[in-house]
Amino acid sequence: MSEKKTQSSHYVSRVATKAWEGPDRRLHYFDLKTESMGAAPSIRLFTQEEPLADATEHTLNQRIEDSLGKYVQRCAKQGGGLVDVEGDDRMTRALVALIALQGVRTRQALEPAAMAFSLDQMLANERVIDQLVDDHQREYVLVGAVLKPEEWLCHPSVGSFAIPVLDQQPAAAFPLSPGTFVALVAKGANLTHFDQLVRTTHTMGAFSMLGGGLEHKVVVPASIVLSEKWKDDAPGLAAWMKETRVTGRQLFNLIGKTALDMGLKAYHYDGR
Repeated sequence: MSEKKTQSSHYVSRVATKAWEGPDRRLHYFDLKTESMGAAPSIRLFTQEEPLADATEHTLNQRIEDSLGKYVQRCAKQGGGLVDVEGDDRMTRALVALIALQGVRTRQALEPAAMAFSLDQMLANERVIDQLVDDHQREYVLVGAVLKPEEWLCHPSVGSFAIPVLDQQPAAAFPLSPGTFVALVAKGANLTHFDQLVRTTHTMGAFSMLGGGLEHKVVVPASIVLSEKWKDDAPGLAAWMKETRVTGRQLFNLIGKTALDMGLKAYHYDGR
């Protein structure tokens, strides 16, 4: 007997992108291929051809997505920079699972032929999520961050973006609101430097725009697109996005070069 399936599944959850929506739940995005602005109802964006089984959707909602809004509300009460993620084990594990599973969700949707097994098969046993979280917590620390009020993030179409870390692999960061993200940072990383990077003006926003690989769109907050400055100038906003992405690439690679000059492990960004 075949597993009951939902009519459509989002590989980037609508719960995760809700804070970027405008009127009528529309998402505004910068298309990396055409380098132009576009918009579509969130129900139509980031969907996969083969929907997930209802049981899988239920597991993802119950184990991960129900905690996202609560965490954003908690962060809203704190100032800029790194914020404490500890104190609620269920929430912490949900956020780790969110980042750990996002790559699988994206690849299944955009490169299904590359998958050895489906997400439905993977999550048929919920203990797989617990094992995945345990494995990641042995290697990474979960870091939460809140940007300054004037700063904002894009939401990449692969769900997460990379942040360079001195002498470590780049951190995988997942935006939860235009001003909030969580990231998995390798244990042993210099979190003081990471905090300084988070507090550096426009840096996180530029990194969230970079894309690369399977990336094809970055969602821009509706409050920015519909602001007085940009609401009648989509070409101007697209040109600004393009320029800011160049700056982000340069900064990412400068950090890598600095690490290399110091004799540390170094990474660079080579996407478009």
